[in-house]
Amino acid sequence: MKEISISFPGSVGMLSAVLHVPEKRESAIVIVSHGLLSSKDSEKFVELGWRLTALDIASLRFDYSGCGESAGDLSDTTISGRLKDLECALDWVRTRRLSGKPRIGLMGSSLGGFLSLLAAARHSDICAVVSWAAPFTIVDRRKKPPVDEVSMLSPAFFEDLKQYDLLSEISGLERVMIVHGERDELVPKAHARSLYEALSEPRRLEIIAGGDHRLSDPTLRRQAYELTEKWFQDHLLD
Repeated sequence: MKEISISFPGSVGMLSAVLHVPEKRESAIVIVSHGLLSSKDSEKFVELGWRLTALDIASLRFDYSGCGESAGDLSDTTISGRLKDLECALDWVRTRRLSGKPRIGLMGSSLGGFLSLLAAARHSDICAVVSWAAPFTIVDRRKKPPVDEVSMLSPAFFEDLKQYDLLSEISGLERVMIVHGERDELVPKAHARSLYEALSEPRRLEIIAGGDHRLSDPTLRRQAYELTEKWFQDHLLD
């Protein structure tokens, strides 16, 4: 198993990424999407990468524009821009992989989960999705305390957001698992239930008892890892 640092063009410049490659010739790859203020180097995504390679599933974790080591400015973030970045990652996987045509999965946390679901609804070659702590919509709370991540978003973000109705887009989408912390302080668990209800079978909803938005408790995060691994084993591997 090894990690390879790569880069590829994104919506506004080059995107920085890390490819996890299993020892065995892989037949599947998962593209991992971080949240609004996170990066590809979040410890939970690094560990997930190694866990998936142990199952002979490759993974690609990358920094969205304006995050981590990628080009761009965080203040310019929009759903459309990040969706384009994710589509660029998909294009890289489709055209640059050396192991033939692997089955593709998407995994995302928070805003990354929103984007993963949106991309899966628009691209028929996505075989499976796992979303952690994703909202089905994002409310403009910039003028209301307490200050949180949403307060950092620009008016352009919310104007751009108006063109996306995630629940409508994912209506009928299959092979999706929704994972959500019971005590998520940023995205109420009702969002998870709404997402789940919009999906078609096979689908799964896992509300992790006591879990916060980031699943910061190691035991609860391990539970999310194991659920994620099993979902991708069942739906990506032959």
